[in-house]
Amino acid sequence: MKTALSTLVTAAVLLAAAPQAAHAYWGFGVGPSKIDINCAGTLTCDRTDNGGKGYFGGNLPGPVAIDASALSWGRAESTSAGGNGLKTRAVGLGVQGVWIASFAWGQCDVRAGAAYNRASTDLTSGGATSSGHHNLLAPHVGFGCAYPLTPGLMLTAAVDLSRVKYT
Repeated sequence: MKTALSTLVTAAVLLAAAPQAAHAYWGFGVGPSKIDINCAGTLTCDRTDNGGKGYFGGNLPGPVAIDASALSWGRAESTSAGGNGLKTRAVGLGVQGVWIASFAWGQCDVRAGAAYNRASTDLTSGGATSSGHHNLLAPHVGFGCAYPLTPGLMLTAAVDLSRVKYT
């Protein structure tokens, strides 16, 4: 987590120190998420949840920007015979470069960078619960389009992808 925090602080300092940064932005999003856990041999399995992200960034000269984000990839749960269960959830911190294409109706962007993700897993077996976690620095990519509602407010539809390892 210290590595991810220092990465976010570095990104914030770069944004604040960039004299060319003409426009800072921030936002948040919530949407469906799917965690691809192995459900073979389980009685119930729910891989879908709601995920979310909060982000801030700044435009640089030309059609580029840099932003940082805090991510919740959601959670997944499964149960098997005998009341055994698995609950897993994932969060992350990311930094990405952004290429922006402007159109008469709004703008679209493509993002690429890295996310420091953390998966936490609770396994219940025979009435006892054990927990574990796994950290992974992984590529973080995404794309989206935004439509301006007012000069300071945009409605955005986006997809974010990264990789998380589970214990």
